[in-house]
Amino acid sequence: MSGLPGGDSAARALAGLIDPPQARVLKQIRALWRTDARQRHGARKAASVSGAQLAALQAIHGRPGLGVNALAAQLGVRQPTASNRVHGLRERGLVLRLSDGSDRRAVKLQASAAGQEVLAREPAPAPAARESALQRLGGRLLRELEQDLARLLSRLPHEGPGQPPGH
Repeated sequence: MSGLPGGDSAARALAGLIDPPQARVLKQIRALWRTDARQRHGARKAASVSGAQLAALQAIHGRPGLGVNALAAQLGVRQPTASNRVHGLRERGLVLRLSDGSDRRAVKLQASAAGQEVLAREPAPAPAARESALQRLGGRLLRELEQDLARLLSRLPHEGPGQPPGH
């Protein structure tokens, strides 16, 4: 099963249930999901943390003193999601939470020695395959893709006000 409602889009296209262009686009979307799943699986296996936590740990290590809000912005997730990732990393002793002397409410994050060891076992962070491919598209094509995806997402049911599914 493809993970998409309605099963295999190629079979549905052959049966005349969806147009061949729709089937091709759905196949391309599945290919993106598979790429993401392979990267997450490899990261989890190598680091004994989730791929999302590994990305957070890399971001924190790359910018010591980063706050949770800034981490969320850098990862492209909401603040509660970033906070949950930090919580999991703290439980494993991979991230330290330091108070900001000037503002008691502000928290600065830093990779612990154990977190740095996890990162040292990982290959040097290279741009993700998708990011690299998007970068190679160039400005005009990337803007067109962004606009097309925005139109597609606007036609999907939203999980909350102004939020696309999975955000």
